[in-house]
Amino acid sequence: MDRSLKFLGRHARWVLFGGVLSGIAVPELAAALRPFLGLAVVLVLGTALVRVDWGHLGRYARRPVLVGGLSLWFMIVCPVVVWLLAQASGLFDALGPLAAAIVLMAAAPPILGAAGLAALLGLDAALAIVVGVVSTLLTPFTLPPLALGLLDLDLNIGLGAFMARLGIIIGAGFIGAGLIRRAVGAPWLDAHSREIDGVFALAMILFAIAIMDGVS
Repeated sequence: MDRSLKFLGRHARWVLFGGVLSGIAVPELAAALRPFLGLAVVLVLGTALVRVDWGHLGRYARRPVLVGGLSLWFMIVCPVVVWLLAQASGLFDALGPLAAAIVLMAAAPPILGAAGLAALLGLDAALAIVVGVVSTLLTPFTLPPLALGLLDLDLNIGLGAFMARLGIIIGAGFIGAGLIRRAVGAPWLDAHSREIDGVFALAMILFAIAIMDGVS
């Protein structure tokens, strides 16, 4: 198992690509795994949090200008820029609903698994987690008005239910990761970082396949 996890950890980027491709090529598999999407998100976030130094999380939490600026860039500036480019290039006339989907994708928050991907690429995973969580919590306040204003779409997101689901997912990820870090300690985690990357890759495979349900 150690060898398998290390292999997945070393080739995590290609494994993720294969998962996305499998979800599109085999829609029945994506449909079968769709009910496990929430679990996949918790596993992806939890695994990423296990790998991150929580001291860095606290330092970024005390830098509201940086975190707020990046969150506003992702949640407001990006979708407006993509909408302007789509308008200027005639994308709405050429693609119709697909162009609207592209704008909605730009208006969505960064995936919570971005922190794990950042760690695999040697980037700042702690910053990715803080910005990802803040952006996700902003989603019910930014996405509906942007969708209505830019695309004339009424998403009708129930704020209470949406925030409750986000709270469960984010809370479960933090609590699970905190218990694991407390149980095994930072030195053990550092020594087994490649195996943890392998677990992250498995969680991302589940997420990548499940999220492709309906895409094909």
